[in-house]
Amino acid sequence: MNLKVVENFVASEHSARQRGERLKICRIRHGYCMREFSQKLGIPESTLYAWEKGRSPLSLKGAKKIILFLEGALSSGRLEWLMYGESALHPTIPPETSDDILAIKDVNYFIQSRHHSVVKVVLNDLLSPCLLPGDYVGGIKNGSRNFDKLDGVLCIVQTTEGDTYFGVVGVTRLELKLYSLHNEMLQTISVDQVDYVASITWIRRKDARLAS
Repeated sequence: MNLKVVENFVASEHSARQRGERLKICRIRHGYCMREFSQKLGIPESTLYAWEKGRSPLSLKGAKKIILFLEGALSSGRLEWLMYGESALHPTIPPETSDDILAIKDVNYFIQSRHHSVVKVVLNDLLSPCLLPGDYVGGIKNGSRNFDKLDGVLCIVQTTEGDTYFGVVGVTRLELKLYSLHNEMLQTISVDQVDYVASITWIRRKDARLAS
């Protein structure tokens, strides 16, 4: 892939969000919070936040700096995955990261094989033991504003502000209420603030043997 040629294309909002999700995966998998990652890289936290949320596309210059910091060398495979979702990864990646590599390949396959699919990373244990921190979860975006069929379903909810929530959906006329598996209220979101909802149909655990 000629990275310079591809970089000349204007990134769409969709591709910027996907790039932001991959950046978030990199940061979380290496154990950095947003503030620490910003300090280590010398990149403003507001810039990293905008990249991860897809509000502005991650630049090639920024991606190179991130890969150099995380890998200690510029890996073309890692760079292509971070920027464009290519699955080729550098052959010298340490063996202990093999499950991460398999997870990324599984995520790419899920997204590429299904239209309107989405994959997110779970960051907390609010839906334990069904969803655990570090799990990848995927689903198909609801194609309409009629959320009634998702009532009582475990879903991913993305807001128009770019925030992601997980929970069992409770549908009212004006709001979506998200509950834990124990029926505890987690979040209330106005339907006007909902970008999309996707029922969770795929879970990729840290340990590949537990993938569903």
